[in-house]
Amino acid sequence: MDCVARQSRAYEFSFAREAAFVGASTLRFPQKTTKTRVAFPQMLLWIVSPLVRNDDILFFEFPSSVFVATFNLNIVIFRAACYHNYMEMREEQNGFVDLGFAKVDTDRARRTGFSEVVFCQGKADAHLEKIFSTLYEKNGEVLGTRASAEQFEIVRKKFPEAEYLAIPRLIRIQSTEKKSREKIGKIAVVSAGTADAAVAEEAAECAEFWGGNVERVYDVGVSGIHRLLSKIEILNQANVVIAVAGMEGALASVVGGLVSVPVIAVPTSVGYGANLGGVSTLLSMLNSCANGISVVNIDNGFGAAYQATMINRLACKEFSK
Repeated sequence: MDCVARQSRAYEFSFAREAAFVGASTLRFPQKTTKTRVAFPQMLLWIVSPLVRNDDILFFEFPSSVFVATFNLNIVIFRAACYHNYMEMREEQNGFVDLGFAKVDTDRARRTGFSEVVFCQGKADAHLEKIFSTLYEKNGEVLGTRASAEQFEIVRKKFPEAEYLAIPRLIRIQSTEKKSREKIGKIAVVSAGTADAAVAEEAAECAEFWGGNVERVYDVGVSGIHRLLSKIEILNQANVVIAVAGMEGALASVVGGLVSVPVIAVPTSVGYGANLGGVSTLLSMLNSCANGISVVNIDNGFGAAYQATMINRLACKEFSK
């Protein structure tokens, strides 16, 4: 079947609508057009159909199962660019980028002051790389938690500047500008024992990533309380204290009775059988008689750092008034 498509209007008028979507004020088209002959199976016709319209097609035919078309290549390329820009604008207005398998929240930093953080555990390699790329393109930095060394290698292929912090299992990518920003306030991270180091370091590194000055006071549990008392001045200089402990979790209560700032208690899963994977520590911290203590989930150093950063920012804002 042969047929000739009728060109009923000028190309400039035909593309005025597309230009409106991308905010173009003037359009210039080459005087000479490029005509291209393309052959592909009919089942793939839907791929180009949004880009090729009747007034673009100069000639087409249907020999058996193959569609052959001669069309203005310049016009189709321009329309493809318009469509791509329009989709980017629409995603920007929606506040997220739809990757098909994930909807990446590109508006979170504006709403909350924190860009989206990637929980890496359980994610497919291809998904992880695409999510990191989308967030870095938007924010100039990405933080990934609960990441394995294997996942880091996947990310590092795309981002050679990426860093892997093995103890807290964090992947960190930051532009030079983001790295050089001034740290503010003070957040003290206190841990009971060296077995709590992974959770404590997750809290400390996340807080530093978000722009806080962090003071680490490690291995000062209640079994040797004189160690904690020797550092009490440091704790009192902080805007907020994160207390990380396993076993019976007494450290948070002791710190809460010694300082005049908020204390965020982080129960860890460190302990013997009756510790129940951190449940006994969690319940102990929730039942603390010391005031000014809030409690996050078991091993959730990330959540403690998030809350501490909010408090630290508020304290610095109030101090600057």
